[in-house]
Amino acid sequence: SSHNTYLAGNQLTGEVHADALRRALKLGVKVVELDCFDSRDGPVVKHGNTMTNNILFSECVQAIGDYVDDECKKGVLPFPVIITIENHCSPAFEVLQAKILRETLGDKLALPDPEAQEYPSPMALRGKIIIRDKVRPKSPKEFS
Repeated sequence: SSHNTYLAGNQLTGEVHADALRRALKLGVKVVELDCFDSRDGPVVKHGNTMTNNILFSECVQAIGDYVDDECKKGVLPFPVIITIENHCSPAFEVLQAKILRETLGDKLALPDPEAQEYPSPMALRGKIIIRDKVRPKSPKEFS
């Protein structure tokens, strides 16, 4: 796994770039982290409260999806990639993130089966991308 996978360089002034994700995946990382925030251009990935740049969330998702596609084309069915989202987005932008994930990843996106009696094995999830994010409470009462 990796922390701040999207960064090329240091955490304060490094460059946020999809190539950093590609490099980590090619090196064998299976858990990548994306710190997401609202912006005028849609959800973005950046290291919050620093001088790093940002890139569109969709660029990062596309890079991860392309990696899985490339591995599958080579005849290698990779174990699942897990995207850990440190989400600072508003509910409206979370909806946009979900749309981007579904449209960009398509059938590579691992979705839960409501009928399943147990979780799928890593073998069953080969070639898939799992999203790890917190579910926002519907009301402040759910915090207690």
